[in-house]
Amino acid sequence: MYFFLACEDPLAQACGERLLQHLAPDTLIKPIITGGNGQLKKKLPNFIKLAHHAPILLLTDLDKVICAPALIKDWLVEPNHPEQFYFRVAVRETESWLLADRQGLSAWINAPINKIPLNSELEQDPKKYLLDLVNRYGNRQLKEDLLPSPTNITSKVGLGYNARLTEFVRENWCIESAIEHSDSLARAYKQLQKFKL
Repeated sequence: MYFFLACEDPLAQACGERLLQHLAPDTLIKPIITGGNGQLKKKLPNFIKLAHHAPILLLTDLDKVICAPALIKDWLVEPNHPEQFYFRVAVRETESWLLADRQGLSAWINAPINKIPLNSELEQDPKKYLLDLVNRYGNRQLKEDLLPSPTNITSKVGLGYNARLTEFVRENWCIESAIEHSDSLARAYKQLQKFKL
């Protein structure tokens, strides 16, 4: 059976895939990456139509919106949508779901676990928090991959940012640990459990 995954970027894709694979290892996942939540919102009617024929998980970041219900209400003009349409919001960014696996991320970065927040969703800028951890505790290669080059004044992340964090998600990220420290991840997990994957 196919399960479509609509998301903003490769990191969100990796998290969505791990979540679905964790719940149903035999499910074939078809990712749709839009390159930002603006495009994701623009294509929302197409995703809802698709959900009449196949299950789809739409995963986006909360970013600066006040709360997930407000974002969902803004995006879903029509309150009724197919049962197979799963709309989940990472509070505030997908990176907060990575921070939520405190033990796994601590070991991966080589940072003291007490430097990883108990509630990753309280961080207003999870990406910056993660990069600060890497800058302070990461090894040379991790810093080169994740941190922006001093000569590149436009990029906030390094060239290997998505590749290395995607690698962490696929090989090290512990969902059971992360749902203990991220309410939005726990809610996504619980909602997807309702579907007979």
